[in-house]
Amino acid sequence: MNFQKSKKYSRGIALIVVLMFTFLITGLIMENAFRTNIDLDLLTSSRAYLQSYSLAQGGINYGLSILSKDDDINCDWLGEEWAKGPFELKVEEGNVKVLIEDEMGKINLNKIGDARGKEKRDRIEQLLEICDFLDTPYSFVPSLIDWIDEDKEVTVLPFITGENSGAEDNYYTSLNNPYHVKNMQIEVPEEILWIKGMSKDSWEGKEGEKGWKDLITLWGNGKVNLNTCSFPVLKATLQVYSSEAIDDSVVKEIIEIRKTQPFTKVDDFSPYFSRKLISRLRRSKLIGFSSSLFSIKVSSDVENVKVAINSVWMRKNGKFRVKYIKVE
Repeated sequence: MNFQKSKKYSRGIALIVVLMFTFLITGLIMENAFRTNIDLDLLTSSRAYLQSYSLAQGGINYGLSILSKDDDINCDWLGEEWAKGPFELKVEEGNVKVLIEDEMGKINLNKIGDARGKEKRDRIEQLLEICDFLDTPYSFVPSLIDWIDEDKEVTVLPFITGENSGAEDNYYTSLNNPYHVKNMQIEVPEEILWIKGMSKDSWEGKEGEKGWKDLITLWGNGKVNLNTCSFPVLKATLQVYSSEAIDDSVVKEIIEIRKTQPFTKVDDFSPYFSRKLISRLRRSKLIGFSSSLFSIKVSSDVENVKVAINSVWMRKNGKFRVKYIKVE
């Protein structure tokens, strides 16, 4: 009797051991399969990213090839091939979109002062006009000057009312997340979000409307190409030299005309403005009709893995040199 009980007990123990071993093996197999699936997903994702990145680089080269075909460097306008984008390319691996823009159709923030740090009144007024357009406090402009110049004196613009003073270290170091004023030129566009008076809403723009990010650049000689600039930049630049308010309808008419034919000299604007304004525009150092700086924005998609590359290129003597590049 005792022998029978012992035998049944031994069989029960053996069954439990077998079940535990089975569960252990099953768990190991499932874990290994899970890890294998993760490795396969990572491998697939990495391959797709590399392909997407490679396509994006190809898109940059495609944009440069289009720009290199522009033979007339004395006049750049929106009727040229480079301006007819976005160009959408479909290849076996995925899709690529290429957008080329004239970077000199924007206002160069780094040109607000000269090499000695002396402010330039015409460029200050140009930016103040943009402040009006984008509901940005005037204090951003003197704060921009203080951000770039090397002195520690707070800039005050006595010719404007309201918020007319800038900011130095005393302001920035008193913030909840303190930092120091840069005292150097701006190197990346998003840097202006650190400057007093600038907000994310002003930077991004309201829904469907342009913001500061669409209107400014950090490179070039500081001249604005009147053939390619947007409505806010065109009106702000013209308004600097006019003692009367520039009519929106006139600016819109100019924008319509330049879609089919470029302006090549200041006198081409004679039918739209007074002799006094035309005379002032002839002496302006803010305006131009050609460009040497272009942005190429590329987005690629391979198996829903997306890569975006934003870049700025300087054209000189038929060759292109990169000034800025950002990969997202």
